[in-house]
Amino acid sequence: MLEAKKIAFRYATAGPWLFQGLDLALKPGEIVGLPGPSGKGKSTLAKTLAGYLKPHQGRIRMDGHPLVQRAFNPIQLLFQHPELAVNPRWKIKKLLAEAATPSSDLLTELSIDESWMERYPHELSGGELQRICLARASTPKPNTCSVTR
Repeated sequence: MLEAKKIAFRYATAGPWLFQGLDLALKPGEIVGLPGPSGKGKSTLAKTLAGYLKPHQGRIRMDGHPLVQRAFNPIQLLFQHPELAVNPRWKIKKLLAEAATPSSDLLTELSIDESWMERYPHELSGGELQRICLARASTPKPNTCSVTR
């Protein structure tokens, strides 16, 4: 379960609070919609819940534990513009393998064609690329890798 207790966030130290004193609990598989006008904090709330942004107040826990920084995060976001969420120089196969190779059942369920694996992100439609991002976010655990300079 994802739980937020009394969280608050604002971008500038003296700026307006986008949300303050917010409590939220989401069970696995639960789907929640956040309607509202542009610029009112919906994406910021999602980024805060996923650990991309740190709340100024309160705490966020996943299954009773604080979110782990600099490690696999079980909370994944699907951004509105998938082309901005992937490396444009990587082929689809490498994008998927970045987290962990999804099962063939998941690829079939998402109608992801095997022929896409050797294509680049710009060679897919927006909807096709969004399905790739969904498959990547749905893997249970990423592969670990190291970078050598």
